[in-house]
Amino acid sequence: MLYLIGMGVHDPKDMSVKGLEIAKRCEEVFYERYTSPVSVEGLRELLGKEVKELGREDVEESNLLIEKAREKDVAFLVPGDPLVATTHQELVLRARKKGVRVRVIHSSSIVSAVCETGLHIYKFGRVTSIPKTREDFFPTSPYHVLRENLERGLHTLFLIDPEISLEEAVEYLFEAERREGKGAISEETKGVFLSLGEEPEIVYGKLRDLKGRGKPQSLIIPGELHFMEEEFLRWWEHGKEEKG
Repeated sequence: MLYLIGMGVHDPKDMSVKGLEIAKRCEEVFYERYTSPVSVEGLRELLGKEVKELGREDVEESNLLIEKAREKDVAFLVPGDPLVATTHQELVLRARKKGVRVRVIHSSSIVSAVCETGLHIYKFGRVTSIPKTREDFFPTSPYHVLRENLERGLHTLFLIDPEISLEEAVEYLFEAERREGKGAISEETKGVFLSLGEEPEIVYGKLRDLKGRGKPQSLIIPGELHFMEEEFLRWWEHGKEEKG
C-alpha cells in the first residue's frame, strides 16, 4: 500500500493524528520538500524512524515508490495537501494502473489557508506561480492568468518560488506588464502578502510598498471585493497586527 500523507502548511507537527499514526507504522517513509523548507531531522524526531528524502525526478520520472509499495506499506509525506500538486495526482494514477493500492491522508494547504486573509475561497480564480526567471527564461503565462481572473472579478493566488524574494516576485509582475502591456497591474495595484508559520504574517497594501517582509510564500491580487472582504483586508493594511 502506498500512503500519500499531507504534512500541512507549516511544519510536520501540522500532520493529522491519523497521518502520523500511519507514517509510524509504515515499513518505509519518504518525503519531498521542493515546495517547503521542512527538515528531515524534524521528521525523524517526530516519527522516531528513518525518513528518506526524494528529489523531484524521483517522484515524477521514477517508479521507486510504486515498486516498493508492491511489497510493503510505504508512506510518502508531502507538504500541504498531497493532491493539490498535479505531480502527485499523476503518481496516484501510475500506481493504480500498476495494481498498487493508494490511500490519501489529507491535510491543510495554502489553498485553504488563504481564507485567513478574509478573502472568500469561492471567489478565487485559477491559481498560478511566480517562477525564478533567467535571462533566457521569462514565462508570461502567470500574468495572463491574473488578467483573465481580474476580467472575471476573481482573486488570484500566486505561489512564490522559494528561491526568490517577495520584491523579486512583485518585480516579475511589473516586468510582465511592461512586456505585455495589457493594463492588468501597476504600482498602485493592491495585493495581500501571506506568510504562514508559528506567527503568520499578513499584509495588505500597494504592491510598491510590499517590501522587506518575511519569508516569501504567496501573494494574492484581489478581484472584486465583497464588503466583508474589504473590512477584513483593512485589518491587515500596512501590516497591522491583531490585538487583545
